[in-house]
Amino acid sequence: MAKGFDVFLSHNSKDKPAVRELAGKLRARGLTVWLDEDQLVPGRPWQEALEEIIRSIPCAAVLVGKDGLGPWEIPEMRAALSQFARRKLPVIPVLLPGAAQEPELPLFLQELTWVDLRNGWTEAGLDRLQWGIRGEKAGEPSFAAYRAWAAERSSGLSLVGVGRGDVRMRFEEVYVPLRFGWRPERLDREESSARERVRWLAEEARDLEVKEAFRAPHMAGRHALILGHPGAGKTTALLKLLHLCLADPVSLGLAAGTVPVFLRLRRLTAADLEQDHPLEVLLTRELAELSGGALPADLGERLWRHGRLLLLLDGLDEISDEALRTRVCETLHWELQGPLRAAISCRFAGYGRRVRFGERFLPLEVRPLDAGQCRKLVELWFREAPRALPDFPAADARRAADRLQAALDGPGYGTQAWKVLIGSPLLLTLLCVTVLRGGQMPRQRVAFYEECLRVLLGRWSRAKQGEIEPPSEPPLDPETALAVLRSLAWDLHQSGRRDDLARLDAVDKIEQRLVCLGKPPIGFTVLDWLHRDAGILVEAAPAEYGFLHLGVQEYLTALEVASRGEEVLDQVAARWREKWWQEVLLLLVGLPGGRLFAPLLGRLLASPALLEREDLLRACLDEAAERDFEPFLKPLDATESPERQAAVLRLLFGCSEPRILAAASALQTSPDPSVAALAQRLVAGSGVTSPTAGPEAIDLLLLHHPADQAAAQALAEPLRKAGLHIDLAGEELLDAEHFERTYGAAIVWGPAGRAPWEERNLELCLRIFGRRDTVKLALRLPGSSLPPSLPPEWSGVVWLDLGSGLSADCVRVIRHALIKPPPTRAAPEVFTEPLTGIRFLRVPGGRFQMGGSVSAAERPVHKVQISPFWFGETPVTNRQYAVFLGKTGSPEPRYWRDPRFSSPDQPVVGVSWKDAVVFCRWLTEASGRQVMLPSEAQWEFAARGADGREYPWGNERPDATRACFGLDIEKGQPAAVGSFPAGRGPFGTLDQAGNVWEWCRDAYEAAYAKRAEKGGGSGDPIEGEELAREGVPRVLRGGGWFDSAECLRAACRNWDPAWYRFLDFGFRIAAAAASLDS
Repeated sequence: MAKGFDVFLSHNSKDKPAVRELAGKLRARGLTVWLDEDQLVPGRPWQEALEEIIRSIPCAAVLVGKDGLGPWEIPEMRAALSQFARRKLPVIPVLLPGAAQEPELPLFLQELTWVDLRNGWTEAGLDRLQWGIRGEKAGEPSFAAYRAWAAERSSGLSLVGVGRGDVRMRFEEVYVPLRFGWRPERLDREESSARERVRWLAEEARDLEVKEAFRAPHMAGRHALILGHPGAGKTTALLKLLHLCLADPVSLGLAAGTVPVFLRLRRLTAADLEQDHPLEVLLTRELAELSGGALPADLGERLWRHGRLLLLLDGLDEISDEALRTRVCETLHWELQGPLRAAISCRFAGYGRRVRFGERFLPLEVRPLDAGQCRKLVELWFREAPRALPDFPAADARRAADRLQAALDGPGYGTQAWKVLIGSPLLLTLLCVTVLRGGQMPRQRVAFYEECLRVLLGRWSRAKQGEIEPPSEPPLDPETALAVLRSLAWDLHQSGRRDDLARLDAVDKIEQRLVCLGKPPIGFTVLDWLHRDAGILVEAAPAEYGFLHLGVQEYLTALEVASRGEEVLDQVAARWREKWWQEVLLLLVGLPGGRLFAPLLGRLLASPALLEREDLLRACLDEAAERDFEPFLKPLDATESPERQAAVLRLLFGCSEPRILAAASALQTSPDPSVAALAQRLVAGSGVTSPTAGPEAIDLLLLHHPADQAAAQALAEPLRKAGLHIDLAGEELLDAEHFERTYGAAIVWGPAGRAPWEERNLELCLRIFGRRDTVKLALRLPGSSLPPSLPPEWSGVVWLDLGSGLSADCVRVIRHALIKPPPTRAAPEVFTEPLTGIRFLRVPGGRFQMGGSVSAAERPVHKVQISPFWFGETPVTNRQYAVFLGKTGSPEPRYWRDPRFSSPDQPVVGVSWKDAVVFCRWLTEASGRQVMLPSEAQWEFAARGADGREYPWGNERPDATRACFGLDIEKGQPAAVGSFPAGRGPFGTLDQAGNVWEWCRDAYEAAYAKRAEKGGGSGDPIEGEELAREGVPRVLRGGGWFDSAECLRAACRNWDPAWYRFLDFGFRIAAAAASLDS
C-alpha cells in the first residue's frame, strides 16, 4: 500500500529535469509525490512496483513535455486511466514548459481538463494542479474547522451510567478492530481454472478490517453497505471510518482531500427526496443541528460543492416506513455518483425485497466478536475506565477485568446461545458497565437489558475526581423510572422515531407519566438524571434526546406492551410484517414469566405470518423465556389446512409436550404426505427417552392416596412376582431419581374412595409426570366405587377396571398397557448415537449408475457397487456439534456466534472438511464405533438409490415443500434439519437436496470415474485416503439454502479446498456397517 502518496507522476524519461523540478515544487507545497527514480529500488522488478502504485495511489498526473509522450508512457497511462476510471479518481494531463502549442494527445487525454504550465512554473498554474490533486482550491478554507469539530465530537464514548454524563472514554483506546465478511464477484465454476478458484476462495475467506473497506481492489469505485444484527457494531464501524478518513484518506484508498461526514439517514424525509439533491439538504440540516450553530451556515453547501466526500450514512433500517426506505435506496443509487463515496449501515432485517441496492454497493457483514476479541474488549475497557474515573483504582479495574474474562469462558457460560450474546459489542459493553457497578452476570438477552437498566437506575457511590460531595440519591426509584422510560420508548417507537425527542417535549411526557403515578412533576430533574447520571438517554443533537441504543428502546417498548397487556397486543401483533417491530416481538416473548407468549403467538399463528414468516416464529420459540404450547394446538386441528399443519409441525420438531405429541400422533395418518411425514418425525424425534430397563429402573410407580396404602401393596405383590419392578408413592416425597427412573406411572383408585391428587405432593407429582413421556395408566382396584375424572395433565388416559379380584388377567392387562407402540422403522434399521443424538439409517448397499450428463464434472455415467453402511438421517446440527466442542475445546465454526446460524436444530455451517474429519475422529474414539465422512459414491447412492432418480424424492423439480433453496444470501438462513420430509430420499434420509452443501471424504477428481476404478468398481471409502491426500480439494454434494435448483440434483458435484469454511457448508456422517449392525 502506497500510504501517504498524493500523486503519481507519469512522464517521458527525456523530460526528467522538468519533472524533477515540478516534483520539488509540489513537495514544497506539502504534497507527497511518487517519482520512479525515488521509489524504484535497483535490482528489483519495476513492473510489480508500478502495478502496486497504480492500484493504490489516489491521483495520477500525466506530464507532457517538448518530446510529447514517450514510447512506454502510453501503455502506462492506459493502465493508470483504467484503474482510476474504475475507482472514480482523477487523472490530470499536465503540459510542461516547452510543450508544443498544439500537443498531440490521445483521445482519452483530450477529453480531460488539463493543467497548462507551458508559460513556466506560475503560482496560478501550480495552484490549479494542487487543486486537481487535493480537491481543494488554494486560498479556499480547507475545512479545518469542520475537521476539528468532527474529530472532537467523535473522539470519546460516554461512560454510560457513570459520573455525570461528561465522563468519556477515548474511542481509540477501547476500540477493538471489527471484522467484515464479504463476497467477491461471483466466479463461474465452469469457466474458471482451479488456481483462479482457490485464489477467489482465499480472498473470500479472509475477513476485512474497517481500514480495508475502501482500499481493496474489489471496492474500486464502489460504496460499502455495512450489514449486521442489532448491537453488532455497525455505527462503531462508521465512526472508525470517520477517524481514519480525518487522519489520512489516502490510506483508506480514497482521494486526497476527501472529507468524511457522519449523517443520520433516518433524518432524510419524504420532502427531502423531492429536492434536486436530497443528500445536500440532509448534509446542511444535520451539520446545523448537530453543531448547534457552531459551524458556518453555508458549510454543507461548500462541502457538497467540494465533491470529495465520504458520506457515513447511519441507520437505513431506522427509516421505519418500508416504502420511504425503498425510495431512499433509489435516491442513493442515483445521487451517489462521481467522487462521492459512501458507507451505509443497516440491520439485516431492514434490507431485502424492495429495499436493495445495485452492484455499486458491496455488502460487508459485521462479524460477531470472537473469543479473542471479547477478551480484548474487556481488557481495553477496564484499562481505560480508571483514566475516565480516577477514583476507580487501576488495581480494582484489573481484578474486575480478570473476573469477567474468566467468567466469559467459565462453567455455565459455554453455550452457543451465550456466545451469540457476548458476540455483540453492545451487550458486552453493557456487561462491563454492569460488572463495574456490582451487578450480576445475566445469561439471556432480555436479562442483559433488565440487569443493565436496574444497575444504571440505581445509586452508585463512586464519585468523579474532584467532587467533594458524594452523588445524591436518584430522584426516582427504579420501578418509577422504568415506568417513565417505558412510556418514552413506546411514544418514540410507535411513531417510528429514534432520537429526535425535543427537550420540552421529553419533559412534558415525563411529567405526564409522573402525575399518573402520583409523583411530583419534576420533569427537568428526571430528564437530566436519565441523561447525565444514568446515561440511558443521550443527547443526539443539542436539546434533542433518544435512547443510548435502538435495542434499549425496543426492550423498553416491549416492557410497555407487557404492562398494558391485551390493550395494545392486537396493535403490535398486527405489525409482524414491519421490520421496525421485529425485535420488539422477540423481546416480548423473552420477558420473564412468559405471560405474553401464548397471547402473542396465538395472534401470530392465526395470521398469515404462519406461512409467510416461519423464520420469525422460529426466532420467537428460540427467544422465549417460557413456552406455552396451547396456541399451537389449533393449527394442528384436523380442520386446518395441510399447509398450516405442516408449518407448525416444522416449528415444533423436538417438542415433547404431551398435548402436542398427541395432536401430532393423530396427524401421522393424514392424507397429505408432508403432514404425515412431519408428524411421524415429530413423534419419533420428540427428544424424550424412556429409562433403560434394568435393576435401577422402575417399571411402574403406583400413585395412590395414603388411605389406600394396603390396597396398593396388595396390587404390587403379583406384579412383582411377574418380574416387574414396582414402587409405591404413598406419603413419601418423591425425589428426582423417581422421575428419571420411572418408565410407567399409575393413578390408583382404591376402596377408600380418595383421589391421590387430594394430597398436595401427589398432585404435584401427577402434574410433573403429565408433562413427561412416561407411560400413564389409571387403575380402578377391586371393591372401589366409580372413579372420578382424571386431572387435565392426564387427559386421554382411560381407567382400567381390574374387576372383582387381582387375578393373573390383571397382571397381563397391566403388562400389556406398559408396552409402548413400536417406532415407525424396524429397530435394526435405525440407530441413535447416545452421546450426540445423531440418528443413523441403514443403507442396504447395491449397484447403481453414478453421475449425470448436465455438466462435464458429472460425466461419464458409470456403474458403482456400494456395500451396506449406516448414514446420518440429517446433517450434523448445532446442538450435536456443541457436544463435540464442549468435550474437545476445538475452535468454533466460522459462523458459530452469528444469530442467523445459531438455532440448535439448524445444520452447523462454516465448517471445513478438516473440521468435519476431526469431528468424526473424536466420535469414533468417544463412541467406540467407526464413524467417517461418506465417500462421494455412498452419498450419491443414499440420495438416489438404484433407480437413477434425479433428486432424492424422484424426478420432479424442487419446490418449497421438498427443499430449502433459492433464499436471499444476505437475509436467508438454513432451515431446521428435517423440515422438508417430502424431500426424503429412497432410504429415508432428509435434506440431501438443499439446506447445506455436505463434505464428502473423497479428494476431488475431474474424471471421477477413475475413483471407482481404483476401488475395483466399488464406491466404498478407500482406507487411508484422508491422510494420503491431505492437501487436495475435497468433494461437496447436495446444494445449499441460497443455491439454485440445478445444484440440488443428486449427481451435481462441487469441490473446494479442505480448509474452506462457508455459510452453507456442513456435513453428515456415515458409519461402517460392522460398527452398528450389532
